[in-house]
Amino acid sequence: MDKNKSFLSFNLSRGFTPANLPIASFYQGDTELNFIIDTGSDSNVICSDILPHIEHTILDGEEIFATAGGLQKVKKATIKFQYGDETFTSVFNIVDLKESFDKIHEWNAVRLHGMIGSKFLIENNVVLDFNNMVAYNKK
Repeated sequence: MDKNKSFLSFNLSRGFTPANLPIASFYQGDTELNFIIDTGSDSNVICSDILPHIEHTILDGEEIFATAGGLQKVKKATIKFQYGDETFTSVFNIVDLKESFDKIHEWNAVRLHGMIGSKFLIENNVVLDFNNMVAYNKK
């Protein structure tokens, strides 16, 4: 791993419980953005209630997105965020996840803002190392 630059850290280093939620934390300015890593999803998702507080660009058009409540049309946004001195840009589906994220917050004490799917992981050559509870981009 020493030839690779680590840019994500899971919740073990942050002290959240239970330890089986893989959380990646990024920043946009002073705003911390916590994303659950969902390797089973090809899309990235941002919760609609955080958008007024961060910089983003709404993209034209809509896409069909599957949620627990069924299929819905969603808008997309391009969002930039940082980890250390690296900036990442990705496209996110905009979904109202406030109720679900509030329940996770009550249960787990972590405030989530979205989900990172396999699209982001592939775009950034991310390796998930569950033995060491880290994620890093393989160069």
